[in-house]
Amino acid sequence: SSSSSSSLTTTSDTAIDLNLKKAFAYVPPKEPKRVFLSILVATSRRGELINFFHLKKRSMIGNTSMDAELSLIQANLSKAREGTLVLDPFCGTASLLLPCAYFGSHVVGGDIAFQVIHGIGRTSRANQKHKERGPKENIWSNFDQYGIRSKLVDVLVADTAMPSWLDEEIFDAIVSDPPYGIREPARKIGSTKETRSDLVDMNLEERYPQSEEYDLGSIFSDLILFAAHRLVVGGRLTFWIPEVLEQGLEVPTHPCMVVVASSQQLLTARIARRLITMEKARSPQEGDIVECELPKDWNVRSHVFINDG
Repeated sequence: SSSSSSSLTTTSDTAIDLNLKKAFAYVPPKEPKRVFLSILVATSRRGELINFFHLKKRSMIGNTSMDAELSLIQANLSKAREGTLVLDPFCGTASLLLPCAYFGSHVVGGDIAFQVIHGIGRTSRANQKHKERGPKENIWSNFDQYGIRSKLVDVLVADTAMPSWLDEEIFDAIVSDPPYGIREPARKIGSTKETRSDLVDMNLEERYPQSEEYDLGSIFSDLILFAAHRLVVGGRLTFWIPEVLEQGLEVPTHPCMVVVASSQQLLTARIARRLITMEKARSPQEGDIVECELPKDWNVRSHVFINDG
C-alpha cells in the first residue's frame, strides 16, 4: 500500500514537471520579428586594469595609497586623456597619478612629506627584512614599473597651503585624496623664529622648514580655491572628503566650480567618505570666495578614536 502510494506520488510529480516545461518552453518563431544591427564600441578592461595596478605588485606604496579600482574610477571622472596636464597636490606615492598617466595625461605632483617624495625613510611594506625603503621604492620606480615614466613631468616637495604653482589656468584636472588626520597627519609649513639672515650660512638644499597642523576645514577650502584659479575652464577637480554619517556633509563650493558628481563609500557604521567631482564653469572674478566653508575645528578623528574627543 505504502509502495503504491509512493509510486503514485512520483508519477504525479513527474507529470506536473512536464506540463510546466511545456507551458513555459520557448519556441522561437520561424521568421524573426525584428532585426537589430549593432557596433561594438568598446570592451571593458576593468578586471585586467585592477589587477595590473594592484597595490601588492607595486614598487612603492604608502599608508594611504589609494586602492587600484578607486584610483581608476577617479582618473575616469577627471577625464584623464592624451594632451592633458593633471596635478595631485597631495600626491604621496602617486597612486592617483599613475592611472591618469596610463590613460595618456602628463602628470605632476607635490607633497609636503619630503621623505615620501625622495623615497627615503621606513618602508610601508609588512614582513620586510629591511625596515628602510629599498633603492626601487620610490615614485619614479612606480612609473617605470608601468612603462609610463615619460608621462611624469616631476614631483616636488610643496605645501598646498602656500602654492608653488603659477597663478594661471594651466591644469586640465586636479586629483586629490587629502589627509584626514587618521592614518596620516595633515601638515603645512608653520611659522618659525628664524629670519632670512639666519639662513644665509645654512645649506638650504638640505634644510626643511618647520611644519604645523593643517586643519581639515581649511584643507578643502584651500583646495577648491586653488582649483578655481589654476584649472582651465572645463577642467575637473576630483577629491575625497570624509563624512560623519550622523552629521551629514555640506561640501564647500565656489562660484567658478560646479559639482557634477558625488559618490559615497561607507567606511564604518559611523563614517564614510565621498568622491566629489567638480567642473570649472568660468574664470574667477574679483570678489569670488569659497562658500559653505567647513569649520576649522571640524574633524573626524573623534568619531574614529574613543579617546580623541
